[in-house]
Amino acid sequence: MKVERLKAFRRILNFFKMKFNMLTPFKILVDEEFLHQGLQKKVHLKEMIPKALSEKAFMTATNCVVANLSGLGEDYSAARLMAKRMERIECNHENALSSAECFKDFLSRGANMFFIVAVQDAEGRKQMRLVPGLPIIYLNNNMVTLETPSKASREVAIKNDQQKLLPKDLLRLQKQKEQERKEAQEKKEQLLKVKKPKGPNPLSVQKKKRKPEDNQRTEKRQKLDSGESHEHDTVTEEEGQQDEHETQHHTETEPNLEQEEQEDQQTNDGEVEEVAGGLKKKRRKRKHKKKTHNNINNNEAMNQEEEGEETEA
Repeated sequence: MKVERLKAFRRILNFFKMKFNMLTPFKILVDEEFLHQGLQKKVHLKEMIPKALSEKAFMTATNCVVANLSGLGEDYSAARLMAKRMERIECNHENALSSAECFKDFLSRGANMFFIVAVQDAEGRKQMRLVPGLPIIYLNNNMVTLETPSKASREVAIKNDQQKLLPKDLLRLQKQKEQERKEAQEKKEQLLKVKKPKGPNPLSVQKKKRKPEDNQRTEKRQKLDSGESHEHDTVTEEEGQQDEHETQHHTETEPNLEQEEQEDQQTNDGEVEEVAGGLKKKRRKRKHKKKTHNNINNNEAMNQEEEGEETEA
């Protein structure tokens, strides 16, 4: 019986090695009842487990198991000390969970390539059978026993074998179909997006045509601007000539400066009165009148200077 049991355990472990890529040495996740039963029945677990599995194995305990043992009382004090001496696995649970829930949550993260679960409670073993690719051991009287593969692990193994039997062409076609389906979904999403209204094409838009009235107005403005600029040039030339005469005859006309200043003040007063009376007229006519008055004043000044020169001579 002993040899047949060992052969059966080897076949079960080979199943997990071939189908789920399990590696050695195995790590045995131990619960509270398994340790307590082993101590009560005086089973040397460190030696019995590797012999039963015919592989290297060592026991480990999670933080939740140690916390649960500390709250069970003096009957579990020996099991608590034994769990503290084992390798500790951090399950990252803030509140202590039951051993079955702790193992299930920890192994669901994809860390079941090295682990075997040692659960003595029947209800806990039922929960562990739902995890595919997980070997389960327990104590039957004084012997360590290994359960046969669960239904979940067998179904996953069959699916993996079917995928391996499929030819490469079928797998490639399946991948292509999946990619095409994803691309079709992306195109639909792009079409469903709301398009913002765009402005008109500047090349296709025609420029506004000017009316004939606007053209006439622009021509008149150009003529007026050109006439004003010509008058301004003539005024500047006359002023330049006047400055030259003044510089030449400055020494000669020093005694008559007072008379000229009085005359200029009188003329300016007259100009101010004339400008004040014509404020309601248009701006351009007013500028023209100012320029004509300035030319007249300049001519009078030149005549007065000539008369002064004649009298002196």
